[in-house]
Amino acid sequence: EKEARRTVFDYAPHLKGLSLGMPLQQVLSIYENAVLVEANHPLYQAAFDALLDILGQRSPAIETPSLGQIYIGLNGLTSSYNEMTYLTNVLLNDVPTTLTPRIGVSCGKFPAYVAARRASPGHIMKTPVPADTFLASASINLFPVSQEIKRRLISFGLHTMGDVVSVGLGPLQAQFGPAGTRIWHL
Repeated sequence: EKEARRTVFDYAPHLKGLSLGMPLQQVLSIYENAVLVEANHPLYQAAFDALLDILGQRSPAIETPSLGQIYIGLNGLTSSYNEMTYLTNVLLNDVPTTLTPRIGVSCGKFPAYVAARRASPGHIMKTPVPADTFLASASINLFPVSQEIKRRLISFGLHTMGDVVSVGLGPLQAQFGPAGTRIWHL
């Protein structure tokens, strides 16, 4: 794989100015002494599959959009676990701490994803209902779009999801096409 196409897969949270998917070249311009570690994809996949087996015993409703990201349907499980807090703690304890698990609980996948990304490692974050205010303060870097679109959003002064919503659907569609529609709806 060409160096120019390599991207950030993981990084230490205390490093400022980095985000997942950022081009490696850009990272090295910010942190020239960065230590690069080659990914061991077969090992990661085996650990992920083992974790899915464990979590599959808790809930039959599991989706895995990407390695390291799991959506678990919790509807109907509280009768088995008495309350949601206990259930989410059980799920958190099922994940080895070395994987720095974070759980987001919400009424939908995207708000749950944002909550999980904003949670501290080893913790659970639940969004308020409705999640609009919670999402409004979230960074646009959490949108599932390319770095180029994120860069363009920032160039227009749009730094939070609330900033994006305030622009309105029409201008976002005109500027970003289908991606603009998607981020506005998220």
